Amino acid sequence: MMASLPASAPAQGPTAAPVSALSAVLEDDVHEYASKGKAQLRWQTFWVLNWASVEGATHYEIRYKTSEGTSRKVKTVQRPPFRLEVAKGDNAKTQGLLARQVQLDTIGSLLSAQVVARLANGETTPASPWLQVGLALPAKP
Repeated sequence: MMASLPASAPAQGPTAAPVSALSAVLEDDVHEYASKGKAQLRWQTFWVLNWASVEGATHYEIRYKTSEGTSRKVKTVQRPPFRLEVAKGDNAKTQGLLARQVQLDTIGSLLSAQVVARLANGETTPASPWLQVGLALPAKP
């Protein structure tokens, strides 16, 4: 669900813990099939962003930024994680995940995302740092 950014200031005080414990992984969904007697692959790669739940959050907003600026539209999610398709293909099995890395490099150069928690009173927590979409981000111990 896409929504417009409301014009509210970040919440203040102890209930406004920022989104933290960010991590991101790449997940491949690969299906093999036959076409004209040859093995084919139909595949997708997803960027899966995870974070620690924020106490008192009613939902989370994923904000996007490109070289043209920050989008006023947000993606609303009820709880972590957030999953975004970042590459896909349909090709001969012998070619593997053809052009996957090129697609990941392209989206990574074009799109960043951050997460904010929306609280019951309508205020938001401080935003997470901007993250390059398509890159894995290991969880910090």
